[in-house]
Formats: sequence, C-alpha cells, structure tokens
Amino acid sequence: MPADTQDEPDLDLELLLRRSLRHKRLTVAVAVLVLAATSAFAVLQKNVYSSSTKLILQTSGSSLGGSLGALASLAGMDASSKSSDPSLYIEDILRSTDLAQAVLDRPWKGGKAEADTSKAFLLRDFWGTKSDTTVSDWVAKEREGLIQRLNNGKYIAVARNKKSGVITLSTQFEDPRLSYDINRFLVETVNDILVNRLSGKAGENRKFIESRAKEVKESLTRDEIALRNFRANNRVRTDPEYQLEEGRLQRSLQIDQEIYLQLVKQYEMAKIDEAKDIPVLDVIDSPRLPMTKSGPNRKLIVLAGGMGGLILGLFASLLFDLYAENKKRFWTRFAGGSPFQPSQG
Repeated sequence: MPADTQDEPDLDLELLLRRSLRHKRLTVAVAVLVLAATSAFAVLQKNVYSSSTKLILQTSGSSLGGSLGALASLAGMDASSKSSDPSLYIEDILRSTDLAQAVLDRPWKGGKAEADTSKAFLLRDFWGTKSDTTVSDWVAKEREGLIQRLNNGKYIAVARNKKSGVITLSTQFEDPRLSYDINRFLVETVNDILVNRLSGKAGENRKFIESRAKEVKESLTRDEIALRNFRANNRVRTDPEYQLEEGRLQRSLQIDQEIYLQLVKQYEMAKIDEAKDIPVLDVIDSPRLPMTKSGPNRKLIVLAGGMGGLILGLFASLLFDLYAENKKRFWTRFAGGSPFQPSQG
C-alpha cells in the first residue's frame, strides 16, 4: 500500500504528557504569566451592583392586546409576531429606544462609585464617554452608541416566566444607588406609559359617545320646545295640516328620545370598558438598594486563568520539545498538520 494512503497513527496522550513535562520550567513560566495576567485583569474589573424587580401585568380588558401592540410598534418593535399574551409587549417596551433615551437624558446621583454623592450626572459622563467631534453627525452617532451600550443586555436585562407571566427586570451598574434608581425609574415610567397612553386610547370611544349624546340632547330639547310652542299656538287642532305638522314634530321628538337613551346606555358601558382596559404593572417584589456587589467573581476568573495557564504551558512545552527534537522535521510536520505524531525512527 502506498505510504500516502496509510492511516495516521493514533495520538498517544500519555507520551505527549511525558514530553511536555520534560520542560517543567517552561510550563510553570507560561502558567505563571497567564495567571498573573488574569489576576491583573480581575483586579482591574470594577465592582457591579445588581437590583431587580418582579412584575406581573394585571389586565381585564379584551382590547388590551391591540393597544399594547400599537405601543410596541411605536417603540420600533415588531408587533405582528407577538402572541395574545400582553406581557410580551412589556418586554419590548422595556427594551425600547424611547425608554433608553429617557434613561440617558435623566440626571442621576451616585453612591459608592461617586466621590460627591450630591452631584447629579448623566450616564455618558458616568461612563466617561469621549465625544469625537471630527466625524459627521457625531451627536447622533454618539447617542446611537450610548443606546446600544445601554440595551446590550449587560446593564438592563428583562426575563419572563412563560408559565406564570412574571417579568423580572434587572439592572446592573458600577454604582449601587444608580442601579437601584434606574430600576425604579424604568418600572414607574412603563407603568405611566400604560396608564396614560392606554387610558387615552380606551377613552376615545367614551369621548365620542359623550359628544354625540350631548348633540342629541340639544336636538331633543329643541324638538320639545318646538312641539310645546306648536301646541300652545294651535289649541284648536281641526285643520289636517296642523295634525300632520304635530305628527312630524312628535316623530322627530321620539327618534331623538330613542337615540339619546341608547347613547346613555352605551356611554355607561364605555366607562366600564375604559376602566377594564387600563393595565397596571403589579410589583410583587420591589427593588432593593444593593449592599454587596454582584460581580465580578474574581476568584472564578483567577481559577479559570490558572487552569488555562497550565494547559497553555503544557502545550507550549510540547511544541518546544518537538521543535528541539528535530527542527526540520518539526516544521515539516507542523506544515502538514500533524506535529504531534511520534517519530518513526
């Protein structure tokens, strides 16, 4: 059988490990360097503090899904792919661009991370954002970058339990008070959006019926006055023309009476529907001011660095041993993709 068709021999892991351990100093040196770099990285990471709120959407109106879908569309979300569960739209509203802009434009106050806790600041200043005025439309581009940074899932996270419908809103920032205040602000703002905007939409039908009822009532009053005056001026009603005119006035009065009664009933039903269609975010677990950091886990980072450094050190020692054995053969095998096969003699 030709040599190029022969199967490659299996890797001997025990042999590779023995060859790696021939250069223990190199293994230890690489492991120590990686561990030192990882430790420095862990130390330089800023502490972050997390605050969370658990919410549930309380609704009873049948038209709520369409109203929330309209709000989600205004927020730039795709409402066509959503199911009939209204809580799905709350997630979209919490992640919307408008809400992110409101957070960026609002002045905040810090706690541990700020030396002067009484001084208000914007998030862009808290993050130390540097404006690049040399590019065109730098204001819009900077704002877009800040919105993407805020909504990348690191600072604001939204999770929903599919079975219970409970929404968990978590905020995580480098300052405990900032994390707590932004969490509360988001909940209050979303609740305000639901109450004000949706109540306005639900009240449009009531306002129309109310306006129409007012018009019909005025017409009804005019018909009553006209019929009363006609009868007062024509006490002897023997002329057929007078009888026809009286009948016309009575029919007009009866029509307005029936329309007005129907509108009054519809008006009362519209007020009930309006009250039903106003959703409320019920806070079942309020946010708390975080007293201890939620991250980073420096011990885990260092441990991962130590394990990675050891593996990298063994790999470097193996490559060095193969290289020291036969430089020419090493590069030939390395180029061929099989530098770890033992020599054949």
